[in-house]
Amino acid sequence: MSDGRCKGMYYSGGKPLDIGGGMTCSLSDKKASNGRYSLIVSQPPNQASFQVEFSGSDSATVYSGGTKLFNMARQ
Repeated sequence: MSDGRCKGMYYSGGKPLDIGGGMTCSLSDKKASNGRYSLIVSQPPNQASFQVEFSGSDSATVYSGGTKLFNMARQ
């Protein structure tokens, strides 16, 4: 969503975690030196930082600490 709300993006220990309540996502506007963007996911009181690597305009891979968590693709 354009206002930062998101669903299903908070991961802990490599697995989805939803404690209820609102969740927001914020993606950096600049790539890091590794070519990935920073993704901050908040579901108070929790917050996590992930990296996102885009492949073309329709798919992305989400990483945590260098470990691949999942791929996303627009259909």
